[in-house]
Amino acid sequence: MADAAGVAEAAARAAYDKVATDLLTIWDEKKVPMPARMTLAVSGCLDLSLFAQLGESREKVREVCSKHLGLGADSLAGIMSQAALVSAWESARKFVDVRHEVEAEARALRQPVQIIKNDHLNMRKQYEDSHGGELEDRHVPGHSYVESQFEQCTEGEYKAESLKEVFSIQEDDDNVEGLTIDRATGHLKMRRKPQQGHFPKDSEELRDKYTLMTICRLYTKARFPSRRFLERVTPNIYRQLVSYILGEDVAKLESKDQDRHSLGFPSWELVLEYEYQIRKKAAKLLALGRETHLEEALKAAMDDQTLRGKHFLTPWQVTRPTRSGRKDRSRSRSRSKGRSSQKKKPQGQRRGAAAKGGSGGGKNRKNKGSGKGGDGGSRLPQAPAGMKRLFNDRQKKQICFTYNLAGQSCSPSCNRSHVCWWCTEKHEGHKCPKFLAAK
Repeated sequence: MADAAGVAEAAARAAYDKVATDLLTIWDEKKVPMPARMTLAVSGCLDLSLFAQLGESREKVREVCSKHLGLGADSLAGIMSQAALVSAWESARKFVDVRHEVEAEARALRQPVQIIKNDHLNMRKQYEDSHGGELEDRHVPGHSYVESQFEQCTEGEYKAESLKEVFSIQEDDDNVEGLTIDRATGHLKMRRKPQQGHFPKDSEELRDKYTLMTICRLYTKARFPSRRFLERVTPNIYRQLVSYILGEDVAKLESKDQDRHSLGFPSWELVLEYEYQIRKKAAKLLALGRETHLEEALKAAMDDQTLRGKHFLTPWQVTRPTRSGRKDRSRSRSRSKGRSSQKKKPQGQRRGAAAKGGSGGGKNRKNKGSGKGGDGGSRLPQAPAGMKRLFNDRQKKQICFTYNLAGQSCSPSCNRSHVCWWCTEKHEGHKCPKFLAAK
């Protein structure tokens, strides 16, 4: 008998530990006797809304006290115990009526229903009790995020949230409010604005986002147990999607050229965009009834090759660099540079030409030439008496010799100064008035 009593007491204590915090607060404030609390908890009265339905009137509640809770009216102590429980019942009833009014108004205005903080604490506690271990704050979904997901489930509007809309209680701000107009009365009211977090910067932050989404789905499943698409939701619901997005099929998909040289990996922005499109397609499949469970919808979206080509492969192929393109540009620059070099150093010039008095085109050569005049040709024209060929313009930038030679054309990629090498004016050297006059 002692063992049976101990088991019953343990069961009652376990049931009492599941009572919602707001209901415990009212019982504490009204001094409801502990035996009556235990009996109510064992009977399944665990939240405020159920306790508010204990009876339709005070007389009915007193009758429940006498028949079922052991609070008889045959003594003053019993009468006071009944009074405490009736007072708690009246407070719970008013509280629930106000809550229902606020929820109805929010739904009429198509706004998320604000959940009291005690409910958030209870959801966190239930998750930790069910799945073991204590949650870190960075893995606890923010209040606004949970409310928005509950609202979607209530309205039957299944859509994928942006990763910016997935945030923890560390990022949650309860003071984000704005003015809205009450359509019924025309009055201005302060309401909470939609809140957003930030996009994940790397794979670890993305994993944290998936953890938040998973826990929020489990919260929703506990609140709406009849929703069929949440039946198979487990703590591993997004594991396959995480492996797919961060694996060799997406984030680590390496592009190589024909010589097996690496051309790089997809950008992080493209990876996140494709990840969002997968969850968006899964939500669409659920909304249209083409898939029944979230797990199946996610798998179907991952296997959709049209979606993969449109939102991942095609954008990547358009924007990724190509090694062949770099080689072609390099060859083009080399050819241009070679032509420019050949024009700056005429083909007919030899080493002995400078020794015989010919003028070289290099920076360190003397300005003495053996050319037959200044009308162009393969050699540099001889400097007239009293004139000196310049190598730099007034801004100390090197002068292009090819530009100053008659019958020569400079490369479009030349970055030298295109001015006269005699007077640094904007004309070719072989057309310089001073040069022609001195010649």
